[in-house]
This record gives sequence, structure tokens and C-alpha cells, in this order.
Amino acid sequence: MKSTSVLFILTIVIAITLACSFSNETPTPYPTYTPYPTYTPESQSTQSFPFALTATQFQETDNIDFACGLEFGSTWRIADWNDILDYYQAGNSIENFVSTLALSENTRYLATNNSQRWHLEQRHYLVENHNHNLPEGWLSHADIEEHYIDLGSWYEFSAKVMCFDSGTTSISQATETPEKLETPESPPEFTVNYVGTQECANWPYYAVFQVKNDTIWILQSARINIQDVTNDIEVYKGQNDRPFVKEGECPPRDTLLAPYNIRYIAANIKEPDPGTNFKAIITLCTEEDIKGECATEVVNFVFNKGDGEPLANGSQAGFDDEQLPFVGTWKHSSTGLELEFTEDSLVKRFPFQGGTREIHYTILDYDVVEGHLDLVTVQVLQGGDNVDFDWVPEQYLSYTINDNVMKMFIGPNPYPNAEAGLSHIKEE
Repeated sequence: MKSTSVLFILTIVIAITLACSFSNETPTPYPTYTPYPTYTPESQSTQSFPFALTATQFQETDNIDFACGLEFGSTWRIADWNDILDYYQAGNSIENFVSTLALSENTRYLATNNSQRWHLEQRHYLVENHNHNLPEGWLSHADIEEHYIDLGSWYEFSAKVMCFDSGTTSISQATETPEKLETPESPPEFTVNYVGTQECANWPYYAVFQVKNDTIWILQSARINIQDVTNDIEVYKGQNDRPFVKEGECPPRDTLLAPYNIRYIAANIKEPDPGTNFKAIITLCTEEDIKGECATEVVNFVFNKGDGEPLANGSQAGFDDEQLPFVGTWKHSSTGLELEFTEDSLVKRFPFQGGTREIHYTILDYDVVEGHLDLVTVQVLQGGDNVDFDWVPEQYLSYTINDNVMKMFIGPNPYPNAEAGLSHIKEE
């Protein structure tokens, strides 16, 4: 019994001694983590990295003004070459810039230069990582550290957009990571007008509406409800994906409504009496199955028999069948760019690498109402010799013509914005 008591007392003494021996040590801290990616610039405190790349690739002719803000928040915009220079001249490593963004070598990233997207109004500015090896024939407008990265320009390509957080107080000062603000897609804006009726298949009276897309969004679906106001009955109710048609075409079709373009939608109203009053409630959405952002317009119209004749015969185009306004030679004086159109071909000529480059296209289809041509690239010549090209052969051209001046743009996406291109004067 006595030995047990001695053992118990000895155990207590040892425990107290061990506790005292560790009483002056600093406790082990809890594990910590960094919630946002950061970098540590030389001779600076840690700050948020103010550059990013969009997840989506864009054609250089797309409207990318809001791409960065929509993906990263309201303080983000397209990165400018001067933003990169400021970052570098503040003492930051350009290698760190490339590695943090994971810029692949010889891959294009859309950017601006002095807040401008275009060089000579036709080549979009871009940034490439060349790792000190500038490709032969590559036009470098500016570079950092002997072509570690270069500012260049090109046309007819797609790439991710390089973005910059303009909310940072200074590229050389530490800042907190800004809260990511979700910028919702704004509802589409469009104008719709009743233009008449047309016969289609077994339906003698299709009510046809002209729709002009007034926003950057592609419209992909529609819900149409048509009410006979005179007789207080519903005559049509339908929901369609890709419901748009060209003027005079017979539905159904599988067509989107591109930004800033005009298409038509149609609905069967059977055979009403002349003078019947109708109300059409038309909802258009940015995604299929009436999803995404939607907007609704109401159109009141009166049915009169025969009002669809101008639509059916296409005379509203204002051109005879043999009159093609784009045919001829057009020139842009300041760049030397020349366009030579026939009824079935286009040759584009411009100065390039000390010589003349010619791009030959075949015209597959055209629409003089909308000012649109479907093209395929068949040959590229440099100084008369065939050269390879790195864009998809299928190309599309949109144009507007006023007083012998053509505004036009070519790109791989249907219905490019003609206003983004150059103005060419027709040669007499």
C-alpha cells in the first residue's frame, strides 16, 4: 500500500516538472492558407495579380469591350500594352507575368495598344510569348526583354482576351483582392414590325414580322402569341428555337439572329377577314428553349388581303436580280488595300512583307438586302507565289454601301459587323 502511494506521488511530480519545462515555449500556430492567388514582386509587399485571361476565345472582330467585366467583375477591362509595361517597369519579373498567366509560346492573346484595338484599322493588337525567339516575318510593334514577349497585330483569328483589373490603385503598390462582382447579362433589345403576310407550304397566311437585333447578344429562341382582337380569340401560340428566316423565305428554318442584324419571324394566322385587328406578343431570348435573358414586345396590326405580295417577291430589296452593288473595284487609299469583286469571286490585295499579298475567295452565296456574302478562301499569293494560310477557309463578309463608299469586314463568324471594317471608295 505504501509503495503504491509513493508511485502516485512520483507520477504527479514528473507531470508538474514536464509542464513547467514547456511553459515558456511559443504554441504551435494553427495552419493558415491564402484564399486568392498572389505574387510577390521584387522589393514590394504581396499584392493581387492584376492580369487574367478569359476562359472563352473570341474572334478579333467580336465586341469584346465587356468580356473582361462580365467574367471577372466591373473593375476589369481589356489589358493594354502600357499596363504590361507599367507592371514590368515597376520592377516586376516578366517571367513571373508569363508563368502566372500560363502564356503558351507563340499563342495570341487579344489586347489593346494605347487604348486602341486596331493597327491600320484592320489588324487587331495582340500579345505573344516568344521566349526571346521572334518568328520570322512576325511584325513586332514593341517588346520586353529582347522579345520575351511582343506586341503584334493580325486579322482573321480567334484568341482569349487578356484582362486587367483597373481597380488597383497602382501596379507597384500592394492592394487587397477586389471582390468579384457578377455583372449580369443585360436583357436583349430589339425592334419588331409587322410587314405583311406570305404563303408558306400548306398555310396561305403567315404573318411576317421584321426583327432588328439592337444589342451584342445573339437571339436564339422565340415565343409568339397572336390574338385576334376583333373576334377575341387566340389564333397562334408557339415556342421555337432558332426561328428566324431571311426575307421571303418559307419557315421553318434553323437560324439565329446575330447582333445588329435583321431577320424575320412568321406565324400561321389561318385565313382572317380583311380588316381584322391582331395583337402579337413576341418574346425573344439569348438562349434556346426560352432561356437566358429575354425581352418582350407587343405589335398591333391589321390584316389586309394581299399585303404580303411585296415580301413574297423580294422587290423590297431595291435591286434588280442582275444588279449586284458590291461588284467592282474598291480601294482604301491610306493602306493600299484593294477589293476586286465579280459576281462569283473576290480578290483582296494589300502591301505585305515588302510585296503584294493577294487573297482569292469564291463567293458561295450573297444577300444584297442584308449586305452579306458567304465566301471560301481558295488561294493566297505573296509576290505571285502560293503561300499557306492559317485561318479556316470559310469566311463571311458584311458590307454597307452609301454614295460609292463601301464599309466592309471579313471574318470566320456569320454576319460580322460591317462598321468594324474599313471604308473603300469605288473605282470608276
